[in-house]
Amino acid sequence: MRLFRIPVLGGLVTATLIAAIVGAPSPASAAPPVLTDKTPGVRTGQAEPVKPALPTNIAAVVETSATEIKVRTPRAGGGLSLKLYHLVPGADAKKVLADLRTKGAVPTGTATEVRAATADWQECSTSYGSAKYLCAKTSPHYWYNWRWNGFDDPQVYFRDYTPAAWPVKASVAEWNKSPGVDSYWTTGACPTGGRHCVPVRAANSGANGIYAETDMEVDSVGFFIDGTVRVDFNNYYSSTDDNRGTACHELGHALGLAHNGSTSSCLYNSAVSGPDPRLPHSTDISVLRYILYAD
Repeated sequence: MRLFRIPVLGGLVTATLIAAIVGAPSPASAAPPVLTDKTPGVRTGQAEPVKPALPTNIAAVVETSATEIKVRTPRAGGGLSLKLYHLVPGADAKKVLADLRTKGAVPTGTATEVRAATADWQECSTSYGSAKYLCAKTSPHYWYNWRWNGFDDPQVYFRDYTPAAWPVKASVAEWNKSPGVDSYWTTGACPTGGRHCVPVRAANSGANGIYAETDMEVDSVGFFIDGTVRVDFNNYYSSTDDNRGTACHELGHALGLAHNGSTSSCLYNSAVSGPDPRLPHSTDISVLRYILYAD
């Protein structure tokens, strides 16, 4: 069990001591602590969780909905490639999908199936409200997350290439409040030595119906492969009201989260009246802490 330190009356006591005094709820029912700041992770020799291997016969699949297109394809040598296209309100998903096929972004042929979003082959439900995480619903179960690489928590650096209109820094700060995984914002080179790097870019891609895209590849046991995870925003649809929510949404995917049915979560996947939700919901944080990045 990891100990974290809390300032009390000018001194420091461990959370274990506090729990012994007041009683600690079980992780499943406890609200996860909210950390306003975290120091860079340290190497503790933290072991990677044991995860099942992905079946070798998993098929390519495309899921479409009014708000998103998901494309999953097997990787040569094992693992999967996953592309998530966040559509603008009112976009014609069929037309966007046809354009993606024309550009070669979506595989063609009998190996690819188009399914309704209700199938949710890429999302798994949890006991934390309506929060979900990215997964392959195979047997055995298969989910996606970052490696610890010997750190106390996985170290994820978001390298920001975007203009000021995209508040990536503010969104990274919100995700860094989650225990279990450390998220950092940088405009310079990402540090190496077992730390992970996710480039975040923005360009004017025109009226293609796509607000943002998050791409990732995972290895044969579901760990993200360094150098394959990236986030791209479309400046053509840049909106002061919605950019913050979209940035939060895509960064959540890059940490392994899927969608959330709560309209208070930036991972909500349906149109809302007014600006998009801009912050993670407490249930999103719980999924990170107790499922994807549990010790």
